[in-house]
Amino acid sequence: MSAIPRNFYTHLLYLFSHRYALPLLLILAALSSVIALRSDLISDDYLQWAMFTEAPALQEKGLIHPTETRSFWHQISNQFNFFDRDMGKQAALKTWGAIPWWTGDEASLHLFRPLSSVTHWIDYHFWPRNAFAMVLHSTLYYLLFIAAVYALYRRLLPGVALAGVATLFFILDPSTKYAITWVAGRNALLAALLGILAIFQHIRWCETKRAVWLAGSLLALLGSLLAAEFGTSAFAYLAAYALILDKGPLLQRLTTLLPSVVLIVGWRVLYQKLGFGALGIDHYIDPGRDPDRFLQQIFTLSPLLIFQQFIGLDNLDRTASPETTRWLYIGGAVFLLALLGLLASLLRRNAQARFWALGMLLATVPPCALAHTDGRVMFFIALGAFALVALYVADVLGAAPATASIPNTAPLPRANLFRRGTALLAVYFFVGVMLAGHVGAPIFFRVAAAQQKAQQTQSPYLQDYMSAHPAQPNQHLVLVNAPHPFAIMFYPYTAAYFAEPLPQTMRILSPAFSDVTVRRDSERQLTVMPNGGFLLAGDSVIPGAASAAPLHNVNLYGKMLGFYRRNEYDFQAGQQWVFAEMTLTILEVENGRPLALRVELNQSVAVDDFRFIQWDWALQQYHEFDLPAVGESQVLAGPFDSTVPPKT
Repeated sequence: MSAIPRNFYTHLLYLFSHRYALPLLLILAALSSVIALRSDLISDDYLQWAMFTEAPALQEKGLIHPTETRSFWHQISNQFNFFDRDMGKQAALKTWGAIPWWTGDEASLHLFRPLSSVTHWIDYHFWPRNAFAMVLHSTLYYLLFIAAVYALYRRLLPGVALAGVATLFFILDPSTKYAITWVAGRNALLAALLGILAIFQHIRWCETKRAVWLAGSLLALLGSLLAAEFGTSAFAYLAAYALILDKGPLLQRLTTLLPSVVLIVGWRVLYQKLGFGALGIDHYIDPGRDPDRFLQQIFTLSPLLIFQQFIGLDNLDRTASPETTRWLYIGGAVFLLALLGLLASLLRRNAQARFWALGMLLATVPPCALAHTDGRVMFFIALGAFALVALYVADVLGAAPATASIPNTAPLPRANLFRRGTALLAVYFFVGVMLAGHVGAPIFFRVAAAQQKAQQTQSPYLQDYMSAHPAQPNQHLVLVNAPHPFAIMFYPYTAAYFAEPLPQTMRILSPAFSDVTVRRDSERQLTVMPNGGFLLAGDSVIPGAASAAPLHNVNLYGKMLGFYRRNEYDFQAGQQWVFAEMTLTILEVENGRPLALRVELNQSVAVDDFRFIQWDWALQQYHEFDLPAVGESQVLAGPFDSTVPPKT
């Protein structure tokens, strides 16, 4: 069984030992990126477009700041401002209705990514409505990233051929393409590119002690941090190098980390002092403000990240029910233990393998600031994983070249069952991954694009409905039940982009996660009662999801509610929200969770000026909702109602 992968591997090594290996890899990377090219924007892209345009309709609603107040710095520093409490954006969004009434008063999400924002400024000033050009722009950074990865692998891996093989894995890895297909996701790619450059130059500084390499490393690390917060993952490999590959006494090696530590701590302190970050929400965990929860997340999420990296599937827990998610966490932990057992022999004998393994494990820490796994932040984890796979298969097949610092070892006995298993592993990575990359990639990216629209935002469906049934300027739009409340935030920006009219206000009454009963108490008063109460927290258990569909988009929609508040319910009976068109009052609570909501249409607004629409799980679309007669009720079926088959 080992003959097939050995011959295959030998030819692969020969191919990438050629002096034109890097140009070949860049050509393959460019060809793989062509599949990712798209001609439309999605979700966050519309919000970022609005930050760089006048959009008078959005200014009138208070959804973006007036043009005269938006300097270049204002635009750059607010490119990732979803709803900043202190700047008043949260209040403006809630007043108009882009974010729901249950958003916590303390909730704030304002990320500081000025370097990424500058690249978007280029997009929206030179080709503001050409998503194809924007993706090409991202592809340029992707090619630079592949070149940087190859340079780092060549510096550290034993032999140019292994560097080429490990880099090929990056090219074939679908996870890396998310940062290309999604324009707003470019920040992850920039952070990875600059982080790789920081690692490379730090190693050169440790080897040569030349200050120019230290300065270059710190500058690249700062750029990585200013591109995206997960740029801190680059430090994982700096620490691993000091602990394992660097020479000299341990204390001396640890002192090489001090400049980077000072830079990261300084960036973090300034980041928080300036008011950036996540506050009062659960989807993003701020390590500085919530260290206990962050540590807990590391123990549960890190093994799952490793598991997903090695099996080639991302975001397994995003659509999983809470019960299924717990099993995924257990599976991730078991897989990690099995992986360490599989690599134990190599790790004992090979310092390089220990370096990449430790860097990979430490690189899982920053992504744990998210409530669930995300394929866009796997770059640094993949960096160590692919190097480990290349080293491991070479070691098992006896094909790794010998070096002075990393001697080749004798292959394992031919009849060993372990050896046969590793041969199958080689076939999987060298044949299976290639087939998936070259044959399955076109299908993958088409499906990924559709999933990104379906999972990250239900707003296009609302946008499609509103395009066919335009809003009127004096109309107050009411969504009785919304399947994906978080994504509704992007609706006004999407409508403005397509120059479509916006309603006077928009209001979400309830998520559509369960049956919702709407009772009309009087001409202007309604009572809304979801089955099981209002599920408003990111860790809500959606009725019927665990048994009917353990993997279902509705689980993702529920988890995304963590963007709006902390998971703890702290509502009180009688709590009230007064808006221009209606007043909402909580009538009943159980353990802090609202059970019933009274909706009073304000006397100053004619009843005919309200437009009610509902989500229909059976039809998978919005349609008009006719209010029941006074004294009567109407039930809107949830996704797992007995009369409605589950939809995925």
